[in-house]
Amino acid sequence: MDCFLLYPNDRQPDAALLVQWKGKSGSVVPSSCPDIILQWEDAGLSCLETYVVVLNGREALHNASQPETKRAMLTAADIPYIHNVSAAKEKDISATIRRYIAIVFQQEIVSLYRSSGRSLWLNHRIREGEDKYREIEVNQKIREIRRVTQYAVQSVYALGLDFAAVYFGVDLRGRIYVLDVAPTFRMTHTLARKFIACVERFCQGYACDAVDITLGADVEFVLRNAEGKAVMASSYLPKEGVVGCDRILLRSDLTHKHLPLAEIRPEPGADARELFRNIYHAMMIGIRKIGSEQIEWVAGGMPLSGYPIGGHVHFGGLPPNSQLLRALDTYLALPVFMIESSRSLLRRPKYGCLGDMRFQFHGGFEYRTLPSWLTSPKVARGVLALSHVIALSYRKLRQLPLLDPEMYRAFYNGDREALAPLLPFLWNDLRLLESYARYESYLEPFAQLVLSRVEWEEFADIRPVWKLPPFHPELTASRAYEHSVL
Repeated sequence: MDCFLLYPNDRQPDAALLVQWKGKSGSVVPSSCPDIILQWEDAGLSCLETYVVVLNGREALHNASQPETKRAMLTAADIPYIHNVSAAKEKDISATIRRYIAIVFQQEIVSLYRSSGRSLWLNHRIREGEDKYREIEVNQKIREIRRVTQYAVQSVYALGLDFAAVYFGVDLRGRIYVLDVAPTFRMTHTLARKFIACVERFCQGYACDAVDITLGADVEFVLRNAEGKAVMASSYLPKEGVVGCDRILLRSDLTHKHLPLAEIRPEPGADARELFRNIYHAMMIGIRKIGSEQIEWVAGGMPLSGYPIGGHVHFGGLPPNSQLLRALDTYLALPVFMIESSRSLLRRPKYGCLGDMRFQFHGGFEYRTLPSWLTSPKVARGVLALSHVIALSYRKLRQLPLLDPEMYRAFYNGDREALAPLLPFLWNDLRLLESYARYESYLEPFAQLVLSRVEWEEFADIRPVWKLPPFHPELTASRAYEHSVL
């Protein structure tokens, strides 16, 4: 795919970028419209252009240029943001002792710089050249660098941008704050080469037809006894395996108690049907390992007070990019949002942020925004089918309602009334896809739940609806399978 560098007539980028750029560039889009346009500052193109992909479209640039909009969107996503001195005083911050600049392209850190000169700043304004910076390694083993890079990618994505410079300050207590997000930034020849390499990787990945996608999942649930109290999953399940325990510490829990979570980790599948069968087989293994009909299984977003749980969907053979993640947010996370219980909505913003993803060792990624969707087979089928349909066809799914700051905040505020009118239009988009017919038997029942806004039961034992049998030693997996939901 060809990529055109577009910039306003009176504000072209640094010469370093223009010198390194291998494709066409200019202030006017050529008559033979390119596949992808990288917009350097606002040259008039929207993120919603029909026949071309626009990186840093007008709506995203507007979000980044309006101080109050930028503040509202970053704080809604639980990103620590200090935009002026008065805001710093409100948070008891008097000075920053280190500063960083992260250059981001979609989910990648292009370059990371740390201040190397003055050791104390008494204000939080960003001035070009206010101090010297040196490029440093993106060492994820160092907690401060790991947090800086996480916040950098999240900040760019939250505003709807595809690339930007994110400025950070670290205060005397070691707390990290975003000071600004700037869609344009100074280029050196080295930075320009690295930046263009990221753009080229995106273009190559976006052009690839997704034909060998594999789907996987890891989905958490809580074990509960007959009195309604949580049971430690480690009492019954091993740490590893297709069904096991997940001993994660809750970041805000000062008691450092382990989460009593169980987790389904089925074998991946070539499509949603195969993965659904693998999930059920993993659940049957869990039934045999736990071995007690008195231990209930509960799912959702927060069936146990203070302990958010999630349902991660894994994609293999598909490189992630912001266009794919925004399609998952719009056409998967929003439908699930409409049927979550009110309790489930409380896991945000610390957990379940829009665009939440993690690279995997196999070269794919996991989408981490969703709560635990094991609440019923109908919901699980819908989630898996939508995941596959979106992965196959995301380039045709072009609505981006969450770029609107009001819709964005409505998601984090749990305001379903504001977002509900969007769903019929989104579902019409999905029904027009060729891949939708492949999963119609999965998707139409799910659509009825979503469009009717039928909330799942957050505190119900999921075993009956999944037709999981009480444990009996003589009950084999094959016999249970005959009477299952498959």
